[in-house]
Amino acid sequence: MSTSLSTYSLLSLEELKEELRVSDDGKNLALTVLANTVSEVIEAYLGRQIVTRGFLTEYHTMEAGGDRLCATVLSLLEWPIITLTSISEDTAWPRTYATNLVSGTDFQANPPTGRVHRLTSPGARYQWATGFRAIKAVYKAGYATTSVVPQTIKSVARRLAGVMWEEYKRDWRGVSSVSDQGGTFTRFSAATLSSDMKADLRSERRSRIFETGERDS
Repeated sequence: MSTSLSTYSLLSLEELKEELRVSDDGKNLALTVLANTVSEVIEAYLGRQIVTRGFLTEYHTMEAGGDRLCATVLSLLEWPIITLTSISEDTAWPRTYATNLVSGTDFQANPPTGRVHRLTSPGARYQWATGFRAIKAVYKAGYATTSVVPQTIKSVARRLAGVMWEEYKRDWRGVSSVSDQGGTFTRFSAATLSSDMKADLRSERRSRIFETGERDS
């Protein structure tokens, strides 16, 4: 297990020490592991990457849906969109994705939601190409740094960290120890988000009802 604060941690060490009212630098290692664990628990629940991991390549399989709205709106797996490099459709086999669609003409992206709408002439509706992996999207999404993550998410991260820290101080429930070259350090086990925390995160959670995308890695 890494003892460094993850680039994708939802809380900085300074934020965590302020929240937990800890001034002892001797606790930095345990707090670092706590911050990483809290972030992993929340991302696992939300089903998405909060802080950007860089450029991603996704393949989407759309069903033939007639007038169904889900056939006209493509929901990327991550959001907000930072950069949408390309979207391609290909109905031939094997897929080559040789021709990219044009933003503003063929599609329109909504960066805050990660949704991409297929366009055609004004007043008409168009559907995305159907078939196994007929659509390829290359994009970068997520929040650029921990500091700009929405307070809704960071608030839950702070509350969850508080609960886990109190357990640690009280009787070590949910905590085990592992050893590295620097000696023994604490490793926090996964915590369960409370019902009120889950309620606060509901709007940030990925909906899998109309999920169409997948990544190879």
